[in-house]
Amino acid sequence: MARYMFSLDSWNTSSSVHIIPYHILGEMGRGLALTEGQDRCIMRKADERPQKTEVFMVALKIEDIKTCTAKLFLGGEFDSFLVREASIVTFNRFTIDGHVRRGYYTEEEMEEGGIESLSAWKVLRPFCFSLIKGKKLPGSFSITLQLPDGEVKGFLEDSGLSMAPETIQGLAMNIRYEEGSMTVVTAASLSIFTLDKTIDMEWELYVQKFLKNSGIAFTRE
Repeated sequence: MARYMFSLDSWNTSSSVHIIPYHILGEMGRGLALTEGQDRCIMRKADERPQKTEVFMVALKIEDIKTCTAKLFLGGEFDSFLVREASIVTFNRFTIDGHVRRGYYTEEEMEEGGIESLSAWKVLRPFCFSLIKGKKLPGSFSITLQLPDGEVKGFLEDSGLSMAPETIQGLAMNIRYEEGSMTVVTAASLSIFTLDKTIDMEWELYVQKFLKNSGIAFTRE
């Protein structure tokens, strides 16, 4: 199992070093290191000093896996989210890059269809479901969903945050199932360095509220 070593920064002497499996992080964790301290997780590029990309992460454990899986693959609760990456393991490993191929759609088609740089889960969900349906359970799956860019401004306003939308590189949640356990890891990716953890707290609350409204039971790890 591939793992990344996460180093700590000198700004907090109470920080601790952790090793976290890469699959927990999803696509947003590729090539990044994680520092935990002062009740926050700050991800940065491995072997580099903190620069412009900061990712804050919180893990939620799903208590009712059957309900969550049904709503994810059969219901429409998650349909408005975009897909950064999806990986499903059955008899083969299937990996989907959610980025829309440049040039496949015309500008008119993208505008008329409201197509962004990432495909909507609503579009990819039927195909992903076709990979897991059947008598056998999937070995694992990992799906990284992101709040559409058009909803970021509303999220910031509703949360009372004064941050500029362009400083938000992604508000995501990674849904991971493996060995009979399911987790949702929330992550707020910023283009600026900040010690203020309000954005990750608000995003976690947003995801928690979304799960509750969707009837999905969870506990905070």
